[in-house]
Parts: sequence; C-alpha cells; structure tokens
Amino acid sequence: MSPRESPWAAGLAEHRAAVADFVRAASSLDSATWLRPIGPHRWSPALITEHVRLSIEAVNDDAAGRAHMAVRLNPWKQFVARRLYLSRVLKTGVFPGGIRAPRETRPSPTPQSQPDALADLSRITAILESTIAAHPAPARCRLTHPYFGKLSLARSLRLLTLHARHHLAQLPTASPQ
Repeated sequence: MSPRESPWAAGLAEHRAAVADFVRAASSLDSATWLRPIGPHRWSPALITEHVRLSIEAVNDDAAGRAHMAVRLNPWKQFVARRLYLSRVLKTGVFPGGIRAPRETRPSPTPQSQPDALADLSRITAILESTIAAHPAPARCRLTHPYFGKLSLARSLRLLTLHARHHLAQLPTASPQ
C-alpha cells in the first residue's frame, strides 16, 4: 500500500509540507545567518535543522523496530505530562518552553553545511514515509516519546509535524538578496 492510499496519508502529507516549508525557509538564509545562534544560549539555524532531522530519524528508527528514544519520565510523570501538555500541544501547536531536547535529538557541536543538512532533512522525511508505508501493522504501531511515553502513529506524526513548524517559526527571516 502506498502512502497515498494508507490511512496515514493525510498525516504524512501534512508532515511533508511542514518539512518542505522548513527547508524552503532555511535554504533562503545566507551562510552567516545559517551559523549564527538565534539568541543567547540558543542554537543556530544549522543546529536547529539537525535537531529536526534527528527527531524524525528517531521516530523512523522506532517505527522500523530499531532503537527508540529513552523514556525520561516515570509512568506517573508521563501521565501528568500527557494530561497537562500533550492535548494542548496537539491542539495549539505551542510547545512548553524551557524543556531540554532529549539526548538523541541534540545536535552535534559541528554543524553540517547548509546544502548537506537540508538534503539530509528531506531524505529522512522520505525514508519515514517509506518506513510507515512498509510497516506491517501501522494501526497498532506505538512509538516512544521521551516525555509522553507510547503514542499512536497518528499522534506521533502530528507531534512531528508541529515540531517542524515550531522550529520553522524560530528561523530568522530570509536574508535580503
């Protein structure tokens, strides 16, 4: 079954569009802006791009049955996080501030070149679509989120989409040409 025919087609299309918007915005930045942190103690667009890619890669690995992100909270704290934050994030797209990125999604100290980083981001997005299309039981697929625990594939895709849009909003506007 192709991604277009699958019940996940809408979620995948929404995620693909969010990543494409991110890639478009990030590709319009000049090389100095690409490497400059967006604020004190903040990442540069290069590192934000790597973080978004690593997040998609972690979900892809989990969906493919390989390693998944480590759960950071005990079951009680996961329950509280799901009740207080997950529904709100899924509805509004607003992520709570001050939460450190999970270790698996923290970028390396040495950023990739802009073309390589954006190509890798597009590549892993396509791989995720293939992984989901090839999954033997996507309706039963439960993916591990480090703070919320096990989530359905639909919720995981929605969260990934919102995550890409969240970081898109952090990118500086395009440099004047």
